[in-house]
Amino acid sequence: MIHVSPGAPERAALEGAGFRIAPELHQHEGQGSASIMVEFADSFLELAWRDEQVRVAPGLEIVATRYQKQADWRESGWSPFGVGMRRRPAAPDSFPVPTKRVRAEWMEPDAFLDILAPGDTLGPRLWVVSASMAANGRAESAGERHRLASPKNFQHPNGARRITRVRMFVPSRSRTQAAAMLARHSAVEFRAAKEWRLEVTLDDGVQHVTRDLRPRLPLVFHL
Repeated sequence: MIHVSPGAPERAALEGAGFRIAPELHQHEGQGSASIMVEFADSFLELAWRDEQVRVAPGLEIVATRYQKQADWRESGWSPFGVGMRRRPAAPDSFPVPTKRVRAEWMEPDAFLDILAPGDTLGPRLWVVSASMAANGRAESAGERHRLASPKNFQHPNGARRITRVRMFVPSRSRTQAAAMLARHSAVEFRAAKEWRLEVTLDDGVQHVTRDLRPRLPLVFHL
C-alpha cells in the first residue's frame, strides 16, 4: 500500500510506466478512506487516501487521521507505505511480536487483519490478512474468485505479471521491531536509507528495465 493524495492523481505515473489501473474504487466505510489497485496474478499494489466523502465510524477517527498523516509523509515524517501479507500454509497462528486483530465493517464476515506491533509509529504499517482476503492467485475464497474473474486487470501493457521481490528503504528513525521480524520471516527486505523508497521487482526482472516513478511516487520498479 502507498498512501497518496485524494483521488490518487499519482496513478498517472503508474499508467505512464505501463501499468493498468483496475477500474473498481474501494471505499472503506467506517475508516474514511478509499483506494484503487494495480492487480497482479497473486498480489496487488494499492494506492490509498483519506476520503472526506467516506464515513468515519465512532472510535475510528484515529485511523482516518493516520491515513492523512501517511499521505502527507513528506511533511509529517510518517511512512507512506503499508505491507499486507498472507500466511504460508504451515505458518503458526501466533506471532513473535505484539499484534492486534481488527475488523472493519466493509470486510466479509470471516475476514480480519492481524496488525503487527499495533500502535501509531512513524514506521510502515504491517499486517497479515485472513485466508478469505488473501490474494494468492488461487480461487479458494469468494474475494479471490471475484478478483480473478477480471483477468483483463492483470494484462499490463508493460507485460508485468507477478511481484517477485520487495525492498523497502526506511529512514533509521522509523525502523521498528515488527519490520525487523518481517525481514526474517518473509520475502520483504528492509534497508536503512535517508529517504523512503519502495523497490518492486516484477517477474524476476527478466526485461532488465527500471522505471523510477520519483518524485511523484517513492517507487521504483524493476521489470
